[in-house]
Amino acid sequence: MIVEQRSGIQTIWFHRVRSMAPWVALIAFFSFVIPHVLIERFEPNAFKWAIGAPRPPSWQFAWRNISLFVLMVSSILSLPKWRALIPLVLSLALLAYASYGI
Repeated sequence: MIVEQRSGIQTIWFHRVRSMAPWVALIAFFSFVIPHVLIERFEPNAFKWAIGAPRPPSWQFAWRNISLFVLMVSSILSLPKWRALIPLVLSLALLAYASYGI
C-alpha cells in the first residue's frame, strides 16, 4: 500500500529556511569579523583597556554580538551542513583567542 506524503506549509518553510541558513551563517561570519577587527585595533591585548584610554564605540560591540548570535542560530538550524559549522568554529576560536589569549 502506497501512502501519499503531504508536506504542509510549515514543512516547506522549514526546509527553505534550513537551506538558506548556511549562507546566512557565512554572511554573519564576515559581519562578525569586521567589527572584531575594528575593536582589536584599539587594544589588541585581550580586551583590557586602561582607565581613561580610548575605547571603541558601543555600537561595534553590539554589531559583533548580534552577528555572533545570528551565526549561532543559523548554524544550529543547518546543523549537519559544514558550510555553517566552519564559520561558527572559526568565530568562536577568534573570540576565545581575543578574550583569553589562547
